[in-house]
Amino acid sequence: MAFRPVKSIENLLARIAALGVEPGMAGGEAKHVRFGNIAALTAAVSSLLFIYFEAQLLVDWGDWNRRDWTLLAIRIAVVAPFLAPLFLNAVGRRRLARLWFVGWSAVFCLVLALYYGRAAPTPLFFMVLAMLTTALFPRADSTSMIASLIFVGVTLVVALWLRRTGFALDPENRALILNRIDSYVTLGSFFIVWMIGMAQRVAVNDAEKGLALEQARSERLILNILPAPIAARLKTETAAIADRFDDVTVLFADIVGFTPLARKMAPDALVALLDDVFRKFDALADQYGLEKIKTIGDAYMVAGGLPAPARDHTASVARMALAMVPVVQQIKTPEGAPLAVRIGLAKGPAIAGVIGERKFSYDLWGDTVNMASRLESHGVADRIQVNEAAHAALKDMFLLAPRGEVDLKGQGRVKTWFLTGEK
Repeated sequence: MAFRPVKSIENLLARIAALGVEPGMAGGEAKHVRFGNIAALTAAVSSLLFIYFEAQLLVDWGDWNRRDWTLLAIRIAVVAPFLAPLFLNAVGRRRLARLWFVGWSAVFCLVLALYYGRAAPTPLFFMVLAMLTTALFPRADSTSMIASLIFVGVTLVVALWLRRTGFALDPENRALILNRIDSYVTLGSFFIVWMIGMAQRVAVNDAEKGLALEQARSERLILNILPAPIAARLKTETAAIADRFDDVTVLFADIVGFTPLARKMAPDALVALLDDVFRKFDALADQYGLEKIKTIGDAYMVAGGLPAPARDHTASVARMALAMVPVVQQIKTPEGAPLAVRIGLAKGPAIAGVIGERKFSYDLWGDTVNMASRLESHGVADRIQVNEAAHAALKDMFLLAPRGEVDLKGQGRVKTWFLTGEK
């Protein structure tokens, strides 16, 4: 269990870091926005710490007069612009937020060098600023990064020159601060490192969450294309995936009169109609534990008994086929007539596998697949035509009416039955 104060600080930092991060923003850009927000907050808080330590070193709080409080207010006001990048990021001015932060930070460090001379830890400040500058800008904005680094370099040269001359606007306090500044530098450096570490922790947490979401999205996309066992094998196996099944049940279905219907319908209406039909078929496939193989135009193919062998898969396919007919009849054409569907169902051996390297698919091949396709194309509207092997597997549980022999292309004369219901 996380220590509650630490968790609260992390949550607060995460909310501040997320200012200006928009949904759908590229991960790289979001990372730089978060880092810029944390850098601005770190600069503001560490500068306030410097003011506090300065006041502790120089003056007893009880002896302060109006001038002291006025100077303190001015110094705090000078720190306030460090928070401007938070606002700029929040309103979408991300590039300006980065330029402002680097520019103001460099000017602030220069003012410290001008005011305190050698007492100011100028090299430390500019070293940290240079590190932050290189991390603030994304790769696509390298021009701004280079310009910012040049500006930081120029102000550093001026600050070092002032340091070498020994010039200071506040010579009275210079000696005292020189003697005690090590306390501020030590604690200030610790705070800066701690804040940057917390920022990195927040960034890593966000990145892990984003990675988990992307991985889950990718998994969903893969499972919409491939069966789960096949998707798992595809991740680990380099050889072609191909399996022979001695007993599967294949179903083909297509919409009767679809081609002339397509000529009369607008493209968006036609796609919407097919989407409605196939979504309902997908729901039935899930309900009966079957594997959708593919759609080809207005044809729909589903199979039982794979990718893992299953008992009673022919009965499951038969139940889905019986449910498909009324589902399609409930959908109307633009003229208000109900749609009709032809269904062919065949049982037998088949080969299944994954083909292709891009836009790959899980497909079936073999005589059983051809038989199911021919049973559908030579079928009757709103009837389910099955082959002899399927009839043998279904006759004890389902009602089947003999159709007789049908001449199927590529199959010859085949004895078929119509599946009419369940006993």
